[in-house]
Amino acid sequence: MRPDQEYCAALATMILVTTVAIILIFTKNRTVYAFVFYAGLLGALISYLTPNHGYNAMYYRYYQFYIAHGILILTPIYFLFVHKYVPNLKETIYSFAILQSLAIFMVIFNYFNNTDFMFVFVDKAKIEKFPAISSFGGIPFYLIWVEITAIVLFTVIYLIIRKVTKGGSYESN
Repeated sequence: MRPDQEYCAALATMILVTTVAIILIFTKNRTVYAFVFYAGLLGALISYLTPNHGYNAMYYRYYQFYIAHGILILTPIYFLFVHKYVPNLKETIYSFAILQSLAIFMVIFNYFNNTDFMFVFVDKAKIEKFPAISSFGGIPFYLIWVEITAIVLFTVIYLIIRKVTKGGSYESN
């Protein structure tokens, strides 16, 4: 494993969601918004709760991590309340399907390239690098718990947003 792979595990996801968030800011595309809403908001919140950057406050990457993830949280919230974008059920399912497709691709990619992008892998030797995985039953059982958690989080966030926006009544077309 290359030394720079220590901080690259979530890099693929972060770069993808950040790029899509930039596209959203310039295009205001609703479908893009739904993906940024779920992947950016949930991904950044989970990253805040389980940071795996390996740097302390003396390093640039420490601040980069928190600022970039903060922007990924604020961007969809801004679009929710300022532009009145509310993801509907179809967009929510579509966003979930995109993330599932990426995860499946990354499991295969990681298996053949001995990497750990998106934290989806089946190599038991990598469990030492990510101790939180062992609390989810180890490899490969943690993948099942990650899927269940993702479904629950998507559902809870969807229901909260529908309630906050009174059923999405101020959706913009």
